[in-house]
Amino acid sequence: IFVAGGYERGNWCSSKAFYSYNPNIQQWVELSMMNEARVSFSLVSTNNGIYAIAGIDHIVSNNIDREIILHSVEFYNPIDNVWSFSAPLTHGCYNMSAVSNNDHLYMSGGISDDPQHSVPINNFYTKSIHSGDWRELAPLNVGRHSHVMIFKNENLFVLGGFMESEAAMGFNDCHQTEMYDLETNQW
Repeated sequence: IFVAGGYERGNWCSSKAFYSYNPNIQQWVELSMMNEARVSFSLVSTNNGIYAIAGIDHIVSNNIDREIILHSVEFYNPIDNVWSFSAPLTHGCYNMSAVSNNDHLYMSGGISDDPQHSVPINNFYTKSIHSGDWRELAPLNVGRHSHVMIFKNENLFVLGGFMESEAAMGFNDCHQTEMYDLETNQW
């Protein structure tokens, strides 16, 4: 079990912390810290390591809150206990969902720092875990954030989260489930 980032106790700033829990010995171990502090990001396990994708760096300085929306992506190598930067997203984003399958990462939705994007976004991206940049795939039918994305029987599903509300600056529960077809690039 791995836990990363979040808020530091007492000061509400983002954390770079990274821990592992071994259920066999019932013990937490502190591992190498991430390169960037982050909250509201996606942590994705793959066959060869762990990815921390985008999020927010929340800073409190002189009683002033600042939030930096991140586009960076980091990879944790468990053999070396080292984090290194991977190909960044094309825009900053947080509250998105990400998952890995067959040597690829997939990322959907969230809230973007690009003023041209809707809130929340319906963007959907993939990246090979071996190399390359993120590339855009067919967008979600419904823009959403704080949702779940899973692979089941070689199908990708997006469930729940929050979608745009009729009210200004508000969100409604999203009760729509979407299924993505990898072969046809369609939701």
